[in-house]
Amino acid sequence: MEGAGIPDRSTVVVNPAEEVYDGDTALVCFGRQNEWAIKWVYFNKADGSVEIRSAAPQYKPMVFTKEDIELGLFCIVGKVTRLTAEPRKGI
Repeated sequence: MEGAGIPDRSTVVVNPAEEVYDGDTALVCFGRQNEWAIKWVYFNKADGSVEIRSAAPQYKPMVFTKEDIELGLFCIVGKVTRLTAEPRKGI
């Protein structure tokens, strides 16, 4: 999520108790393979679906329906609240 200000090899702090709002960065678990990723999260209150977006434009947004969520195909693990990054080393 370098496009979201999270450099490669960063360590993130995830707080599962903190509420996630539209556009927040969160650790999510999704799909039948239980993939974990850090994504931007958007809620559709009209139909109960959730859309996740990557900061990288080559990855298309993914939408999970209310039924997907009920079946355990998507969950929010927690909100990303802090990060630390390693300094780059010289050549």
